[in-house]
Amino acid sequence: MAGLGITSRAAGDGAEHRPASPNRYMTPEQVREPGDSDWHMLQRLTSMLGNGLGARIDRDYVIDRQLEIVEKSRFSIIGNGRISVDAGVPPTYGYSVFYFAGCSDFLVEGVTCDGNRSNRATAEAPGHLIVLDACHNWTLRRVRAINGTTDGFMVCTSAGQGTGDGRKVILANISSNWIMQDCEAINNFRQGLTIAESLNWKVIGGLYAQTHGLWDVPGATGPCAGIDLEPDHISDYPRDRLRFGVIDGVTFAGNQGPGLLISSIDGVSDILVNRCRFLDNGKSAIECTARNVKIVSPEIRGWDAKPFSKRRDVPGKRGLIDLGAGAGPDIDIVAPRFFDIRMPSDSQLPLVYVHGNANHGVRIRQLSTDGSPAVISHFHASGSIFADSEIRIATPGKFAAFTLTGAEVQFSNNTIRNVSGTAIDCTAKRPQIVGNMIVVAESRPGHAVIDCSRGQDGVFADNRIERIKPAYGLDLKVPRGASVTGNTSRRNLSKHWIEAPFPRVLKENRSISR
Repeated sequence: MAGLGITSRAAGDGAEHRPASPNRYMTPEQVREPGDSDWHMLQRLTSMLGNGLGARIDRDYVIDRQLEIVEKSRFSIIGNGRISVDAGVPPTYGYSVFYFAGCSDFLVEGVTCDGNRSNRATAEAPGHLIVLDACHNWTLRRVRAINGTTDGFMVCTSAGQGTGDGRKVILANISSNWIMQDCEAINNFRQGLTIAESLNWKVIGGLYAQTHGLWDVPGATGPCAGIDLEPDHISDYPRDRLRFGVIDGVTFAGNQGPGLLISSIDGVSDILVNRCRFLDNGKSAIECTARNVKIVSPEIRGWDAKPFSKRRDVPGKRGLIDLGAGAGPDIDIVAPRFFDIRMPSDSQLPLVYVHGNANHGVRIRQLSTDGSPAVISHFHASGSIFADSEIRIATPGKFAAFTLTGAEVQFSNNTIRNVSGTAIDCTAKRPQIVGNMIVVAESRPGHAVIDCSRGQDGVFADNRIERIKPAYGLDLKVPRGASVTGNTSRRNLSKHWIEAPFPRVLKENRSISR
């Protein structure tokens, strides 16, 4: 990860691990005793695990309480079977499928855990299907957590797992060095996967989809995410206990809230999100308030203005990528691609929203679209950067494609095609709008293509505005004290195409009629 600006310094230094290969496997039927329920024989078998003994689960089982695997190491649970929670079982602690606590060096592969949601109550309670509590050096591969009454997967370190003074949780107790590969979390109530604490971890491939329900409960706050990186704020826990993570090649689909939520609680940082797909998630594709986050080549499809909750008191949508208060510093979003954005022409919802209280160092580069969105970004934070992007607007909307309000915002080397009316509405102090190409399909009376008249100072240089057909219009409207140099207007029939009252510099701007 160092080459991507994310440096691992946690326990194990991010090294890959190989879970133990057991010498022999046993099935639940091999340990059955007279009168056993499915739970009895499964728990008896899992209690025997470790030191070279593994479990093979190839049949379907129904349990009425959780299977607890505590302080075991060097074991595997494999197979293609299913373990379901019985109907009517309460959605609270003690009723997971697997609860791993203090385990290390293990593998779980191929098993499906079914929470039987349609025949049980749902609740925001610790009844997650698969819990990995203070576990180290483990792999989950092709494991499915479906129909959960709370979360599908939960990775955490609970208060009972501390080894510090007075059993206090210290950094060495935090779950670490693990991989989830090609796993699935589908149709869970609160989250598909919650990572509350972890160091040096990877989620590779897999599907986190159709999380829904909690946002419709009065007073609840969701988030109903596919994956949620969110510690609880616990005053005597170490800070910076959710770091050095990679999410690579994952699909997030049809979640009621965001596909991926990255919070800032207690110092979440150093996260790489690479080549992920976000398909028709309700509230947003990505919400982030953490620092040192890099999101590379996300493919984002489907979004509309419809409410994501039945309730009317929930916060509304703000952006398909939503960088909230406190986000950053050092958030890089590189080469996001957007498709099939189904917004009405009078919608102001942007693809990218940057809150005014986000930190310096939010950078969006190489954004591209299929032409379906009309509103691209609202940048309200100081020092934000939007650069090197190729934007085509197939159906112009009522509002500007870009709204820039944060001081010293930088907007450079972008190409925006098929603009109708205003492309950039900027009220920022000292903006830098440099080297952009804007192709205008239609001028609107009273609308400048770049309108920064309500801003302050700033640099406007080497921008090129051209109309598809010759027409009258105002291309550039800047505030007092601006530096306006080297801008070009083509096919503008208006004699006065720049409005620049009392400029600091005004030179080398030219209009070309053809």
